[in-house]
Amino acid sequence: PLRFSCFQQFFYLHNSLLLLLGLILVTPQGFTNKEAIASI
Repeated sequence: PLRFSCFQQFFYLHNSLLLLLGLILVTPQGFTNKEAIASI
């Protein structure tokens, strides 16, 4: 169970980083990267 929990936490963290990276890449010009990071 502990190993699965660690894997699950890593998966969610990795997924969140991908989502954050995607938001930074896809943000319109009027929406700064700092605002995108602060919104999460």
